[in-house]
Amino acid sequence: MVRLFSRIRAYFRRDEDGSQRGVALLMVLAVIALLVGVSAELHHRVRAAVFSTEASRQRRQLDWAARSGVALGMAMLVLDKKANTMDSVQDPWADPNEIAKMMLDFDISPDSLKLEIKDLTGLVQINALVEPPSGQKFNAPQQELWDRFLRPIATLYDDLDLNATTDIINSMKDWMDRGDDEAITGLNGAESDYYLSLDPPYSARNNYFNSESELLRVKGMTPELFYGSEEIPGIAESFTVYGADPAKKNPVEYPGKINMGSAPLEVIRALMPIGSEDLAESILEYREEREEDYFLNPINDANWFLNAPGCADLKIDANLLTSVSDYFEITCTAKQQEFVKTVKAVVLRKKANNSQDYICEILAWHSL
Repeated sequence: MVRLFSRIRAYFRRDEDGSQRGVALLMVLAVIALLVGVSAELHHRVRAAVFSTEASRQRRQLDWAARSGVALGMAMLVLDKKANTMDSVQDPWADPNEIAKMMLDFDISPDSLKLEIKDLTGLVQINALVEPPSGQKFNAPQQELWDRFLRPIATLYDDLDLNATTDIINSMKDWMDRGDDEAITGLNGAESDYYLSLDPPYSARNNYFNSESELLRVKGMTPELFYGSEEIPGIAESFTVYGADPAKKNPVEYPGKINMGSAPLEVIRALMPIGSEDLAESILEYREEREEDYFLNPINDANWFLNAPGCADLKIDANLLTSVSDYFEITCTAKQQEFVKTVKAVVLRKKANNSQDYICEILAWHSL
């Protein structure tokens, strides 16, 4: 060890000619260390750029795959319109097995692309609660429907009093009505003066709802009631802001008719007359009863639900029912390795201009 240190000291000693070999060596080592560091950083940046470029490429591919899935969903809806005069969950667009078969026809793996089509006409239409054009009057059948829809859920919350349902419905009307000099509906409705006193302040829309989540801005509506909890279902998935009559442009009208052939259980229950709520499950089971790939109970006329057990004498307001749907929400999720891309589109199925052919017009587009 002593000999090794002696050699090192000798190497760094000043030579007779004044040269400094040790300093030169240090400079060489420093340059090498710098080059190694620069090379490592360059490698890291190039590697990160490669991964970023690959990730960007895959995201673009997934985006186009999801968009293609939406286009496939629209094609299924158009084809269905040519084959059926009625719409229900028994149609191919609503059947996951039929959707998977359609994908395989286009050489698309159902594992890489998930497509779901939801009939918005099977939901409660919030903008049908008031009569056009000013919204100063309730649409009476819709008002009763909303009461039957909200009350069973609202009564499950201890912090909501017995008048909560009525107060919320009145406040919904006040949110939409206009030209009434900000007069509130009932004792606990709410107009802009109430909302402007909040923190942060905002004004009532005084027009139709633009989105489902806008209901959270209405007096009395709580996040728990809207989204639900582990024990109590929410209402967010049971109503929609879409459903305007395409033929009525001025003023815009919302018929509010619901397609029981695709409505969820909560909505079917709201359609039932008071005292007949239990028949909703019978109707749902009858509608969806199947043996392997075949539905046992065809939905082939507007009063098909009367064939469900116990429903022969059922009386439902005809102003609330339809068997034809035009508004749909198409959701497509594309997956590749750890990357996921979801696209949602709300479409209106309608006749093309000056033609008997049908198309799907995109009304809303959300990329997630």
